[in-house]
Amino acid sequence: MRNIIVGLLLICFVVNACHKEDKEDDTPQPTTGSLSGVVAPIEAAQSITARLKSNVSQSITVVPDASTGAFKFSNLSAGDYIVELLSNSPYKSPDNLEISVRANKNTDLGTLTLVTDSISCKVNGTAMSRNAQASYNSPTFSTSVIGSSLSYTYQLNIHLDAVTGPGTYVCKGTATSYINYSTKSWGTPPISRNWSSANAGGSATITITNIDPVTKTISGTFAATLMAAAGIPTGNQVSITDGAFTMTYK
Repeated sequence: MRNIIVGLLLICFVVNACHKEDKEDDTPQPTTGSLSGVVAPIEAAQSITARLKSNVSQSITVVPDASTGAFKFSNLSAGDYIVELLSNSPYKSPDNLEISVRANKNTDLGTLTLVTDSISCKVNGTAMSRNAQASYNSPTFSTSVIGSSLSYTYQLNIHLDAVTGPGTYVCKGTATSYINYSTKSWGTPPISRNWSSANAGGSATITITNIDPVTKTISGTFAATLMAAAGIPTGNQVSITDGAFTMTYK
């Protein structure tokens, strides 16, 4: 009889242990994760939207912190997402990102830098700033800016050959490297004038500070002394100072 009682107690203990183990196995596992990052400059983005790739109608939108540019999506269902940034003018929205979110993990996107596609300088002391895009097909970089004032239209052309990467380049280093500036008056008849670093006495320097093949952006600074062609003595020089650009390229 005693052996029977001991046996029953052992069976109860085993059954109870198995039941306890089954209860532990039934503990719900995490099914959501998070996604975070920082927008730079802090004023560049209006909002960031994450859309579930398998159901793009399912989306969540957040606004970056006004003082830090930081943002975070919490409690996202695990899966693949398309992340879209909506930029503030004059910044350009980057291409959408495809990101995987894992359960119980945070996916850090790091710093997402937006660019303005702009070029600025002073022409004989007068500030000029325009939106622009560049063409960069190594080793050639070029861009063109067209604008107008109350009395004339103007065009600034930059063409630089033999670009091998970030560095300082003298525009007259090759036959096809130059900075040109031209104007055309509104009067009748219109008067066109042209100045170039390639003319006698002219010079120009461009410093490429960054080329990013992933975002396809190029940044740098420039300065020049542009001369009119020989035989044009009046207003024969244009000074370009404080030149800077950050542009996407094709």
